[in-house]
Amino acid sequence: MTADVHRGQYEPVDLLLPSRDPFYDEPADVAALGPGEIIRCRQVELKDHWASQHRTDAWQLLYRSSDLRGVAGVAATTVVLPRRRAGAGHFQLLSFQCAIDAVTSQSFPSYALRKGARSGHTIAPFEFLVVRRALAKGWAVSIPDHEGMLGAWGAPREPGYRTLDGIRAALAFTDHGLSHDTPVGLWGYSGGGMATSWAAEMAPEYAPELRLVGAVLGSPVGDMASALLRLNGTLHAGLPVMVIAGLSRVYPQLDEVIRQHATESGRRHLDEIAEMPTLHAVRRFRNHDIDRYLDIPLADVLAQREIVEMMTDVQLGMGRPEIPLLVVQSVRDP
Repeated sequence: MTADVHRGQYEPVDLLLPSRDPFYDEPADVAALGPGEIIRCRQVELKDHWASQHRTDAWQLLYRSSDLRGVAGVAATTVVLPRRRAGAGHFQLLSFQCAIDAVTSQSFPSYALRKGARSGHTIAPFEFLVVRRALAKGWAVSIPDHEGMLGAWGAPREPGYRTLDGIRAALAFTDHGLSHDTPVGLWGYSGGGMATSWAAEMAPEYAPELRLVGAVLGSPVGDMASALLRLNGTLHAGLPVMVIAGLSRVYPQLDEVIRQHATESGRRHLDEIAEMPTLHAVRRFRNHDIDRYLDIPLADVLAQREIVEMMTDVQLGMGRPEIPLLVVQSVRDP
């Protein structure tokens, strides 16, 4: 399939959310495409965040990828190319997985990083400070929307598929100095650390042709059920509520448990948080106790057979990465 390319024209300042933007529309024959195959691309202008004059070119690629069950779909990545290249005129590539940590497409990097986006309560623009350091070294950077179009935060495997397919798409993006043997590093923190972990785990089987050289996993959540219990009722209680909202979109058994045991106000809160950017949700739901919105204790919900099976499915560490890992956990991160 020939990708639709729009060169040299930036999009209007009044940006559509990815959930409404035709750029993200899935073609009818998406399953016939190869993983990482580019469907369409466009040049975009990024925010001048942190008083930065980026001196870069940025493109967005829509490509074929897969969900957690291997069903074909679309994903997007933002590829940022510095005008000064590292080494002997050759790019190295960093795949940086942002801490999207939300369900709404307002928090997707492909929206939040663009000039004109209403992204004041999202994390991606703040994390661009890290991306700037990579660009200053002359590296190219791929920033995937690793949660997919559903915003399924916490889902297993598919963040890895979307990250690795984003790398494939970036390397296939012609005339920009990237090649199939470009060395690639992976990096992410929080939800981005989880996505990076899945990419490292999935790579040996899913994308063995990529020349991955290492990964930095910042604060990945290895035991989701434990994290939900520990964060419930704390300053960061909004995070587990958003995870529940995200997982309910891809696990019917969780959606059924919510229908059976959540109160009306609890279901209303889940609908509300699904539309909130990350920092807004954390502030709005600080110190909330999920037990107040269930007819049985949260611990009992997590002990149900179908929920135990789901939590086992989302657990990291089931596959063995073949690249060096640096795993970082902040001392004061709850």
